[in-house]
Amino acid sequence: MAIHELGSSDIPSSKVDELKSKVKQALGIAQTAAGMAAQPYVIRERGGIPEYVHYYVIWRDFDGVDRETRSKIILDAVYDEFGAEHGLRTTVAMGLTPPEAAGLGFLSYKVEPTPRKTDSPRIEDERYRTAADAEAQNTLMGAGSRELRYATEQEADAAMQRLLKALPGSYWSVAKEEKY
Repeated sequence: MAIHELGSSDIPSSKVDELKSKVKQALGIAQTAAGMAAQPYVIRERGGIPEYVHYYVIWRDFDGVDRETRSKIILDAVYDEFGAEHGLRTTVAMGLTPPEAAGLGFLSYKVEPTPRKTDSPRIEDERYRTAADAEAQNTLMGAGSRELRYATEQEADAAMQRLLKALPGSYWSVAKEEKY
């Protein structure tokens, strides 16, 4: 078996320190459905072995940062925020951009319009698209995203309520995409 060395990062240390500081701050803040667009977005998952934990951090600012540096930033922030004992129990520290997170199934809940057959397709499609475009600003994917994706069912339900309020009489559904 061979060991393959990965190269060091070209990211300036000041940028790494800035990113680490923001991740550390996010680790100490409880995130709510209304605050999903706030980044970095942290998912903490209990590992398969009791007392072990996985951290997945979704953040647009990770674009252009290599995966090893992302992991180091997250792990360093975990050590700084929670101490060495907790840091040693962290078995996964993965940083992802929103599109990477969606591709890996971390944003598996989608909210989609479900107009009725009696609706006028052209007019309703435009109204639904306008409402969806406004809601996209509340997602990790951000403004301009063609999909409304969320990490939890509660976040997707909250989004659907905002959409129903923004477009009274409209119909929306929440679907969970399963990755194989």
